[in-house]
Amino acid sequence: MRIFDQERFFEEATLFIREWTTLLSEERFDEACVMLDEPEDNGRNIFWNAENLREVFLDYCWHERMPVINNPYHMNLVKEVIDFYNYDDGSGYAVDYDIPLDGEWGDLTANFQFKKESHNLYRIYLYDMRVM
Repeated sequence: MRIFDQERFFEEATLFIREWTTLLSEERFDEACVMLDEPEDNGRNIFWNAENLREVFLDYCWHERMPVINNPYHMNLVKEVIDFYNYDDGSGYAVDYDIPLDGEWGDLTANFQFKKESHNLYRIYLYDMRVM
């Protein structure tokens, strides 16, 4: 869980996702997974670890090679795509983030859930990664 300032939630959540992506760009997949909360075991959720996270990137390139995951801070942030969707019941946000790959903002999108536990406390889940 992580605390976010309600007045700066979008900015802080964006920084969190950029930090997570930076770890991926440094091939620190285990540390990136540690940043995420584990979802409840309801038979539908993915429990992310370094291996299955790497597998997503290999699948993206048809297992021909591992793409270069770029540090978002070394990219043109004007072209960064990050979309926040407020849950109707007020329980948090879904967030889509296009991962920078091979020097470009790609179409491989990380789908996060920021689930509100209390006023400023959120659980952060990586719900899915898919081409959008």
